[in-house]
Amino acid sequence: MHREKFGGKLIADIFHSSTGYLFEKVAQGIHSPSHGNKSFGLSMVSSIETMYAQFESAMEERGELNEYTRYDLEEYKHAMSVVREYLSGNPGHLVETDARIYLFYLREQHNRFAKIAEEVDEEYKGGEV
Repeated sequence: MHREKFGGKLIADIFHSSTGYLFEKVAQGIHSPSHGNKSFGLSMVSSIETMYAQFESAMEERGELNEYTRYDLEEYKHAMSVVREYLSGNPGHLVETDARIYLFYLREQHNRFAKIAEEVDEEYKGGEV
């Protein structure tokens, strides 16, 4: 029954094909901080945050959100908040290098979360649940 309930809803679909574009526009806001680039980059941060809220919710709903993944998601959210802070006026006085390093972390960890989503989806397609 559990497989039937979630089998048609793939978690990997949350990470749509335009995710790379979102990260590129955040990078552009960091590297070329004109007003338009910063505000557009900030809106892309919001899109990524929404995507990750959906991922966390889907994992929780399926009973697949273990303590390790939850911990990693909390770190990811922290990194996202640092990038958000940098793009929204930088009250913490971060330097561009800080923002670039955090963005690199977000991109790299995204690949890991996408792989987790694919593994969970594979279980629902035909593996044991």
